[in-house]
Amino acid sequence: MEANVNWKIAKDVGIIDSSMNKTFYRKLMVLSGLGYTFDALSTAIIAFILPIVTNPFKLTGLESGVLGASALIGYLVGATFWGLVGDKFGRKNSIQYTLIIYTIFTLLSAFSMNFTQLTLLRIVAGFGVGGESAVIAPYFSEFIPKSIRGKYTGYVTGFFSFGFIAAAILGYFVVPIPVVGWRIATVIAALPVFYVIVFRFKLPESPRWLRLKGKDKEADAVLTIIHGSTELPKTIEGIDSDKYIERIFSSLERAKDKSKNKENSFKTIWSKKYIRRTSMLWILWFSTGFAYYGFFTFAPTLLVDLGYTIVTSLGVSLLSYIMQTPGYFSAAYIAEKIGRKALLAFFMLAGAVVAIALAYSRNFDSIIILYALMSFFLNGLFGGVYIYTPEQYPTEFRTSGMGYASSFARVGAIISPILFGTLILSIHFSGVFIMSFIIMLIGALAVIILGKETTSQDLEATSSPDIIGESA
Repeated sequence: MEANVNWKIAKDVGIIDSSMNKTFYRKLMVLSGLGYTFDALSTAIIAFILPIVTNPFKLTGLESGVLGASALIGYLVGATFWGLVGDKFGRKNSIQYTLIIYTIFTLLSAFSMNFTQLTLLRIVAGFGVGGESAVIAPYFSEFIPKSIRGKYTGYVTGFFSFGFIAAAILGYFVVPIPVVGWRIATVIAALPVFYVIVFRFKLPESPRWLRLKGKDKEADAVLTIIHGSTELPKTIEGIDSDKYIERIFSSLERAKDKSKNKENSFKTIWSKKYIRRTSMLWILWFSTGFAYYGFFTFAPTLLVDLGYTIVTSLGVSLLSYIMQTPGYFSAAYIAEKIGRKALLAFFMLAGAVVAIALAYSRNFDSIIILYALMSFFLNGLFGGVYIYTPEQYPTEFRTSGMGYASSFARVGAIISPILFGTLILSIHFSGVFIMSFIIMLIGALAVIILGKETTSQDLEATSSPDIIGESA
């Protein structure tokens, strides 16, 4: 192996932080994060459209639930499909194509004339959204040194909150416009994505993925742009540099050999080496998806069920959406302070406590505060999940592993809106939040019992059972 490639790849693994190109990382963060903004906008806008289209489209409770979950149905398939594509054909190509699919079909959905058209078009748009969300976090984490990986990845997921706030603003000011408001809001949700698509063509491919595919020169060129030319220190973390790099590279070479053998990623993540973390992640993602999308899809409808007007319910929802931003960014900040496990367990348990409090609250002021807190903890939780998951799997199946896990979140996300929509007349406000409490409690226990800490570790070390000492 070429020496110059060695130290550059080693630097990319996170060994060297002293010459970080913060300008590049911030640009990458913004362009990656903006994709999440539009993903969230596409998903969240349906919560504000549902009350408006229910009468003209003559929706039943079940149809409302299906429409509310429509984008997530596409998301479920898209996350798995594009995760596999990202591992095989590259991260950059995947995230570009997913945005194009999202944009085209979101625009088309604005012209839907009935329930069937709107649902099908949102499913296809969700197919693009699912791929975007599954690939972005692994792609981004593969560039970032270990000392700032949690914080910066958390910042990227924080862009989700901007999409929800934008959806709430459109829902409050544009969607209520008679007849055409929801259509205008849908068009607005799609058009700005062209800006992101154009600028993303300038982003490089993941050097780790290039290295894995044997494209050392391309990886070297990318890392030269990012890091420049800095000499490798004689020792790293108290260990001789050559020995330290040799250990890291041995894991990358094993990954390359597995990739050449076309090892089945689904089979691998359920092998003895990864079954514990995969079980934990799937339970965590399911619990998060169930609580998160159930709450944000039906937040306005639940308040209407209590007797409040649509305008009042949308106003409360807007406040809860604004609280998403501090939720995400607080998680990003403390991810390096208290560790990933503690972060996830705390936000999950705190959300469960708020859910049970909401189940028995009837005072309007209390509901406003609890809605805001629920939003804060749910979004901090989702931020933590996106930080934690890419750290669990090695490069050869990082995006597919992320895709499978996030797909399972969409199983929960699909079930909860349909379940809430179907049962809301019988279980009402209290029942919805009692169910959320139980599911979130299960998620917290999974992290506490099965999760492993990954804070301040090299990305290859966090994902390789051979390095971190798990049984083979």
